[in-house]
Amino acid sequence: MFSTPQRDYPLFDQQVRNAIAIRIAIVIAAFFGLAWSLLQWTLMTEQRFMMEGITRDFVQLEAVACAVAAVVALLYGAVRAAAWVVTAIRIRREQSGAAQRLAMQRVSAYV
Repeated sequence: MFSTPQRDYPLFDQQVRNAIAIRIAIVIAAFFGLAWSLLQWTLMTEQRFMMEGITRDFVQLEAVACAVAAVVALLYGAVRAAAWVVTAIRIRREQSGAAQRLAMQRVSAYV
């Protein structure tokens, strides 16, 4: 599906991809969380869903599916957030390492 593995992208591109994935996961989690809330509210207030029956069971099943989708989106966002932090640390280390190498080159030039 993808022509290049994730690890072959530059670190800045990986960080941008993770940030976008986090935002998408938040939107999906918010959507399904809101859908779950509305379905729960409907089950509590609508007269036709208060009685036991196949219609109530179907709405409950929909609510469970929405809750599962919201939790999965939140977990995916958390994993991407951790990946974003790891990438940020790797970027800092590379920048720090580059600065140290440049300083060592300058010092060795004078010695």
